[in-house]
Amino acid sequence: MTGKNQQHWSAIRISLTYVAVGVVLNLSLDKFAARFISDPSLLVSIESIKVWGFLAVTAALLYWLLTRRWNRQSSSDIYNRILFEESTIGLALASKKGDLVDVNAAYANIIGRSIEEVLALSYWEITPVEYYDKEREMLDSLERTGRYGPFEKQYIHKDGHLVDVRLQGMFLELNGEKMIWSSVEDISAIRNEQRSREELLVFQDAVLDCVADGLIACDRDAKITYVNQAFRKIHGIPGRLTEVSQWKNCYDMYEADGVTPLPEELAPLLRALEGDEVQDREMVITPKSQPSVVLQATGRRLVSSSGEVLGAVASLRDVTEQKTLLREERERQEQVTRYNEVLAKLIKNKCFVSSDFPGFLDYLTEEISQLLQVTRVGVWILEKDALSIRCENLWNSELRSHSTGMVLLAKDFPSYFESVLSDRVLSFDDVYAEPNTREFTAEYFPTNGITSMLDAPFHFSGEMAGVVCLEHTGPKRVWKVEEKAFIISIADLLSVVFDSSRRLLLEATLERSKKMDALGKLSGGIAHDYNNMLGVILGYADILENELRDQQKLAGYASAIRHAGERGARLTAKLLTFARKSAADEEVVNLNSFLLEQKHMLETTLTARISLSVNPAPGLWPVVLNTSDLENAILNLSINAMHAMPGTGCLTISTDNVVLSKSEAEVLQVEAGDYVRLSFQDTGCGMEQSELELIFDPFYTTKGEMGTGLGLAQVYGFAKQCGGGISVESTLGEGSQFSFFFPRISHVAAQVRSAEEKTPAIDVGGNETILVVDDEPALLQLSEQLLTAKGYTVICAADGPGAIEVLENQHVDLLLTDAIMGEIDGYELSSIVQDRWPTVKIQIVTGYSENVDSGKADRKLVENRLTKPFDLPKYFARIRELLDG
Repeated sequence: MTGKNQQHWSAIRISLTYVAVGVVLNLSLDKFAARFISDPSLLVSIESIKVWGFLAVTAALLYWLLTRRWNRQSSSDIYNRILFEESTIGLALASKKGDLVDVNAAYANIIGRSIEEVLALSYWEITPVEYYDKEREMLDSLERTGRYGPFEKQYIHKDGHLVDVRLQGMFLELNGEKMIWSSVEDISAIRNEQRSREELLVFQDAVLDCVADGLIACDRDAKITYVNQAFRKIHGIPGRLTEVSQWKNCYDMYEADGVTPLPEELAPLLRALEGDEVQDREMVITPKSQPSVVLQATGRRLVSSSGEVLGAVASLRDVTEQKTLLREERERQEQVTRYNEVLAKLIKNKCFVSSDFPGFLDYLTEEISQLLQVTRVGVWILEKDALSIRCENLWNSELRSHSTGMVLLAKDFPSYFESVLSDRVLSFDDVYAEPNTREFTAEYFPTNGITSMLDAPFHFSGEMAGVVCLEHTGPKRVWKVEEKAFIISIADLLSVVFDSSRRLLLEATLERSKKMDALGKLSGGIAHDYNNMLGVILGYADILENELRDQQKLAGYASAIRHAGERGARLTAKLLTFARKSAADEEVVNLNSFLLEQKHMLETTLTARISLSVNPAPGLWPVVLNTSDLENAILNLSINAMHAMPGTGCLTISTDNVVLSKSEAEVLQVEAGDYVRLSFQDTGCGMEQSELELIFDPFYTTKGEMGTGLGLAQVYGFAKQCGGGISVESTLGEGSQFSFFFPRISHVAAQVRSAEEKTPAIDVGGNETILVVDDEPALLQLSEQLLTAKGYTVICAADGPGAIEVLENQHVDLLLTDAIMGEIDGYELSSIVQDRWPTVKIQIVTGYSENVDSGKADRKLVENRLTKPFDLPKYFARIRELLDG
C-alpha cells in the first residue's frame, strides 16, 4: 500500500471516530438531561453546552490532527534532506534551461568544486561541447517520456581534466514548475580500469605479434580466441580465424613427411585441448597458392586453479629455413667429401708425382668436367710478357677431346686480364651481364655457347702463372661456395705442379750454371797464367820489333812472335768471356741502330739462301755493352742458325722491351726488372732436349771437327758478363729461338756514360816514380823496361810486404800492382796504401777481371782495372791520366 492510500484510510478512520464520539456524547447528554433535569431553561442551557462542547471537541480534534500532521511532515523533510546531502551519488536539481538549482556534495565533488561554486554555474558550463548534441537528445527523451538515461558522458573538472560519469533523471514538478532531477555516478575508476585493460590487451597483442612463432588459443569449446600475426602469416590467413573448421579453407595439413594428410582432430591445438602432450611435434602445412612450410608445434591445455578446463594454446615455429639449411649443409658436406676424394686422386696420380705437367692436365681437366658437370675445362698459361694467355689444355666433354694453342691477348680483353691478375677467384653466373667479360660476348661466348664461367688463377713464386677456367654451357649457372672453394684448391694444386715443373727447369738451369761456374773458374785460372805469359811474350815482341827495325829478317821473326801472342790473347779472351771474367770496354748501345749497321754484313755472311728479317721495336731502352763482344755474339748466333738450315730458311732478329717478373728472372738468374730483349728466331732443324742441356758447355759442338765448342760458351759468357741472361727454346723440326736479356740503363746514366767515353789524347811519357808489384818476375822485368823507356823512375817489388817496405822508405807517385798475389793481394795492398799514403795514385792490373768486388779496395779501383796482356797505348795512357789527375 502506498503512502497516499495509508493517509487516506487514516483520515477516514479519524472522521468515523469523530462522528461516533459526537453521537455517543450527544446521546449521553440527552439521557442525562431527561433523567435529572426537568427545567426547560436548563435544558436549553444544556443544548447550548452540547453545541459548544461539540465545537470544542471538534476544534481540539482538528488541532490535534493538524499538529500531528505538521510534525510528521517536518520529520519526512529532514529525513529526505539528510538522504540528499549524504548520498555518495551525485544528485542535482536543474531547470530546463540548465541552471543548477540544488546539488549535493557528492555532485560537487565529482567536478572538484564546492556546492556554492556549482550552483553559480550552468549545466552547460560543465559539459564539454562535443556532448551538446547528446544532451539535446536526452532532453527530447525527457519531454516525451518524463525520464532520460542512463547514459554516459564527461564533465569538465575544475582543474580542466574530463571526468567520466553515468547519469539518469526525471521531471519533478516544484511550485508548479517542471524541474530536472538527475542522479550522477562517477565512473572514472571503472573507465580507467577498462582503458588499462584495453591498453594491456593492445600491448599484449603487440608483444605477441612481435613473436616469431605463430600463437593460437581456443576456449573449452574449441572456439578460436586468439591468433597472432605470425600465425596468420605462416598459415596464409588473411583475416580473423574463429572456427577450427576454417583451417581447411586456408591450408592443408600433413605429417612430418609432407605427404601423409593430418586429420583436423590431430592438429596440435586440439590434441592439447584433449590433454595430450604436444612437444616439438613436426608437421607440414601448405597454405593455398604458397609453398609448403615445415612447422615445429608445442601445445598445452589451460586449466584453472580449481581444475576447470579453460581452453588450450599452441605455438608453431617455422623451421623451413632451418630444415633447408640442414639439408643443404648435408648435401654440401657430401659434395665437399667428393671434392676431397677427387683432390686426393689428383695428388696420387702418377703424372702429378712425376711432375708430368701435360699428362696431369689431361687427367685434371677431365676429372673436373665430370665432377662439376662442366662442358669445357681449360688451363691457360700466362705468357712471359703478361700480355697474353695461351691455352695449355682445354677439355670439351661434348667433343670428348683436348685442344691447345689458343691465345688471348690482353689488349683484346683488358677487363678480364685486369680482374684475373688481381682476384683470387672470378665467378660469373651470367657472362653476358658481367663487365669483366663483356669483351668475350661478341664472338667467344656465342660461338662456344658459354653462359657461365668460373676462373681461378694459379701462381709461381708469388706471381700469377696461369688460370684454370670452367666454362658452362646451357642454362645460366649460379656457382656455389663449395665449387668456388674447390676451384681455388685446384688452382693451388696447379701452382704446386707448375712450381714443381718450373723448379725442375730452374734446378737444371742452376745445375748448368754451377757447372759453367766451375768451368769458368778453371778457364779463368788457366787464362790468368796464359795472360801473364802472353804479356811477357807480347811485350818483348814489341821491344824486339822496335829494336830490330833495321834488321828486316829478325824484325819479321819478332812480328811473327807478336802475331802468335795476339792469337793466344784472343783465345784467352774467349775463355775469359765464357768465364765472365773479361774486363771489356763497354759503352751505351742502341741495339736497333747497331743491328741495322750490321744487317749488310750479316746478309753477306748468311748468303742468299737465308732470308734475314730485322724487326726493331720502337722506343727501345738503352743498354751498356761491349760492341766487339756484341758483334761476335750476333755473328756467332747467325752462323749457327745458317748451319741449322741446310736448305733455304729464314732468320728473324727482333728487339723489344720486356719487364721480367720474379719467377722469370729466377730462371734466367738475373734480377727482376726492365730488360731489352734481342731474339734470334730461325726455321731450322731444331734441337732435342739433351742437346739444349749442353749447348753452352765449353768445347761441346754438334759440328764435329768444324767446330771449336767455344762459340756458344762465349755467347753465354757475354750475356752474363754484361749483367743479363740468355734463354733458348727449340722444337725438333721447327726451329730454335735464342734470346738475350740486357739490363736497361736509364737515359741519364746513358748520357753520363757517353760523356765519360770521350777522352782526349794525352802525352804518355813522364818522370814520376812508379812502384811496380807483381809476383811474376818476367812481367815485373818487362814493366820496368817499358816504363823506364817512357822516362819514369821504376821501383820493383815481388809481393805486398816488399811494396810496403819500399813505400816506408821512398817517395812513390804511382802504385802499379797485380790483383792476385800470395800473402797480400793487390786489393789489400791498395787499401793499406790508401790509409797510410793517401797521395799515392793506384792502378790495379789482373790476368782476368773478377765480377765480385774484393771489398779490400774502393769500387773505383775495381772498375778501372787493366787486364793483361796489355794494350800498350791504353796502358801508358791510363798511367799518365792517373798521374795527371
